[in-house]
Amino acid sequence: MSLKVLVVFSNPPDQTPLRLDNEDKAIAELARRFSGKVEIERQHASEISDIHKLIIVGDYDVIQFSGHGDSEGIYLDKSDLDTNTGELVSAQRLLSLIGLANKTPTLVILMCCFSKDFLDILVDIAPFVITSNGRVPDRACIAFVKGFYEQLFSGFSVDNSFEHASRFLKANGMNPQYFTLSRA
Repeated sequence: MSLKVLVVFSNPPDQTPLRLDNEDKAIAELARRFSGKVEIERQHASEISDIHKLIIVGDYDVIQFSGHGDSEGIYLDKSDLDTNTGELVSAQRLLSLIGLANKTPTLVILMCCFSKDFLDILVDIAPFVITSNGRVPDRACIAFVKGFYEQLFSGFSVDNSFEHASRFLKANGMNPQYFTLSRA
């Protein structure tokens, strides 16, 4: 049985561009390396309807959101391209969206700045939730994802994978305190 992962990337045009391409590349390389053990669905330029379609049929073990966030929620793309802005999706709406899944994910990862600020709303969304503390540099997100998924795809626990990613950040001269693991 393989681990099913959904990675949602959103980089709305009204936000500072993020290096989501590098994060996607790291995840894709790991998926190839662990093919047969992991099945990854990657969604770019994501808006609510895209995520809804994937969540209701995917039965994902891990759901990750990568992009911009603030203390109120995360930014997704909008289908109305004329507005040239993203859509702030509140933590409550995100909770409702993930709640539509037929299967509760084991882990939800929010690689979005300030996502720890709304953890109290999302704490019961999955047995494990990883959030970002404050503003997080792109390179820290990319390094965390590499270190975390390398362990998780190797069959290690979420706890062990999180600790490995924290040590990997430290070894690369970055602050492991950018990320928090919460358990339901």
